[in-house]
Amino acid sequence: MTRSLPNSAKMFVGAVVAVSLVPVISGGLRWQSHNLLPMLSLLAVTVLTSKLKVKLPGLTSTMSVNLPFLLLAVAKLNLLEASLVAIAAGLAQCLGGNSRPEPVKVLFSVSNLVNAVAVSFLVFHHVGFEGTVMGNAVIWTAAAAAMYFLANTIPVATVIALSENQKASKVWSDFFLWTFPCYAAGTGVAAIVASVQTAAWIPMLPAAAVAYAVYRSYTMYASRMEADAPQRAMAAGAGR
Repeated sequence: MTRSLPNSAKMFVGAVVAVSLVPVISGGLRWQSHNLLPMLSLLAVTVLTSKLKVKLPGLTSTMSVNLPFLLLAVAKLNLLEASLVAIAAGLAQCLGGNSRPEPVKVLFSVSNLVNAVAVSFLVFHHVGFEGTVMGNAVIWTAAAAAMYFLANTIPVATVIALSENQKASKVWSDFFLWTFPCYAAGTGVAAIVASVQTAAWIPMLPAAAVAYAVYRSYTMYASRMEADAPQRAMAAGAGR
């Protein structure tokens, strides 16, 4: 993949990777040892939901339903722990498939998730919610999710546009069309769980059930769209 990438795409990937080192190093310098059960619980369920991937019609990428748990990592963990969960999620998304992933793609995907989680962490903890009122939790979880959505999808759309000589705005609008409902559902689940002042792993089972339901819905809809694509192409040609 590296050979096929234009120089502009290589430079952009390099910048994304370099930026992702900042939250990992910064979080590592500030990290203090404490109960690791919340991180391990979130890491496990995030890895599992990261494997639930949907191929987006018309796009050269997939979507996982791990958003609620990445947002819970932002809300319940410190920066280093949330970054480690993001790294595990990125690796789970890229590895374990039928084909061998290209290293540059894995590196970009992992780094992009780390950056998106770091931006969400900044919004949630240093700009937004630090109290116990449910309304605040919902508002600032939604704000963190909005920043995560932008920080995650814009770089992906940009690197695809640079690699395939497309318009970044067009690629991003396709991402928005297909992924925004999933982000909205995931944000709602994460906001409810984040507002509960208890251990993060207690309400994880219903959250995982919602994530799986979203995955199944997207899988069936995407499959139907791909199956109907030839008929739509024929109808478009006949209408000319």
